[in-house]
Amino acid sequence: LYTTFLATGKEGRSLEDIKADKSAAILFGENLADWIRMTLGNPAAAGSWAILTTPRRRHQEGMHFATEVCKEASRITSIPFYPDVIRAANRQRINPVFSLTSEVKEPNVILYDDIVTTGSTLLAAREALMRQKHTVLMVASIRNS
Repeated sequence: LYTTFLATGKEGRSLEDIKADKSAAILFGENLADWIRMTLGNPAAAGSWAILTTPRRRHQEGMHFATEVCKEASRITSIPFYPDVIRAANRQRINPVFSLTSEVKEPNVILYDDIVTTGSTLLAAREALMRQKHTVLMVASIRNS
């Protein structure tokens, strides 16, 4: 089960345009922070939550959209964000294999992916976190259907 904020369509901005726009990342970060507060109340007060992104799997120049979204949500909610904790062990898009590059001390994780198509990236990242006994909530900004 995961939550998305919007779905792609045939009209409007392309995914590439959205992901290159820092102001869009801030808007999505605000949406993520609102979703966290509506879903969990004030999880930062408990100190048991962290925010992570699914791994970067391709070389990207400049801004990394998902990282910027999570930084903004972290700033608003005071929930710690750990960038680049999940690493891809292979380059497969279907049935990817992920591992953690460092320990996440919080037992509960909000796992963020900017675009979800099949869900395999979210599921593989969730599996890597669950091997470390984390409880995981999965969130994606855009459902690419």
